[in-house]
Amino acid sequence: MIVLSTGIVLVYRSFFLCVDYLNNLSTRVYATHLLDSRIAEINRSLATEAGALHLGPLVETVPINRRQVRYDFDMKLDPLSPSGLYKLTIDLTWFDGRRKMHEGRVAYLMR
Repeated sequence: MIVLSTGIVLVYRSFFLCVDYLNNLSTRVYATHLLDSRIAEINRSLATEAGALHLGPLVETVPINRRQVRYDFDMKLDPLSPSGLYKLTIDLTWFDGRRKMHEGRVAYLMR
């Protein structure tokens, strides 16, 4: 009986570890998608000179696995040369349960 109950507890515990890992992976994959999309959007805006860029703090809330995940962007665009070369730095943070997660990208863009 003790061996059986220990086995059930271990299986139960590993199941919830796998669910937690899957949620973490889902939010991280979506964060990567958001970062790449934001870089492409800023690159298009720079190439077409379509007016003012929205840089700085930005919040996007997305439903993932039947819960709302709030992604906080912090973007900075620094000119590197007078010929139109820019350094774009994007930091993205979100909470996965009680853990604060972080993902970032640096891209070099040309006007």
